[in-house]
Amino acid sequence: MITDSFDTITEAIISPEKANESTQHLSDICIITFSHHIITEILQQFACVKIAEIQSANGAIPCYKLNYRGTEISFYMTMIGSASAAACIEDAHCLTGAARYIMFGACGCLDRAVTAGKIIVPTDAYRDEGLSYHYAEPADYIKMKNAGVVADFFEKSGIPYVTGKPGLPTRYIGRPEEIWRKEKQKDALRLKWSVQAFRQYAISESWNCTIS
Repeated sequence: MITDSFDTITEAIISPEKANESTQHLSDICIITFSHHIITEILQQFACVKIAEIQSANGAIPCYKLNYRGTEISFYMTMIGSASAAACIEDAHCLTGAARYIMFGACGCLDRAVTAGKIIVPTDAYRDEGLSYHYAEPADYIKMKNAGVVADFFEKSGIPYVTGKPGLPTRYIGRPEEIWRKEKQKDALRLKWSVQAFRQYAISESWNCTIS
């Protein structure tokens, strides 16, 4: 099993930070999403500037920056897949110098009624991909240390959400399900909540995911 055999002692031969000594400090926080809809919405609602590009064989990924209440925030749409997403973060760290990273994407469950129209706040992540073992101690699961803080923010903001651990029952929290009947309304509200969360919670010190 990888939890027993992964080498946590040997130092890495190549380090992205060591390879790029020209790391700049262009933002304090970097927000990462998998949705081009969110990127488009943010570009339309805020005064944003393009500050860098993450290069890949599939083309360049633009990194943008905005100033929100005096805090410099960079953001970009990442590639899908653990190795690709991690490579993007490492490059973003070298390009922007940000110390804190907030990543959010899309997911669901087998029972549509549980999560329809709500934001999912995971409490644990199942580690079956291998790449996360380069960043955290070996274990089958890794606990999301700020899940309670995020859930509390959604609760106080009146944003529908559920919390849960992959493969286990999800705890129902939020507004009644009947207000999310129409598909178009669900999609529009999901986008609204995502953008609202981006705007209101972007500068919270509680999202402390310092890269190491």
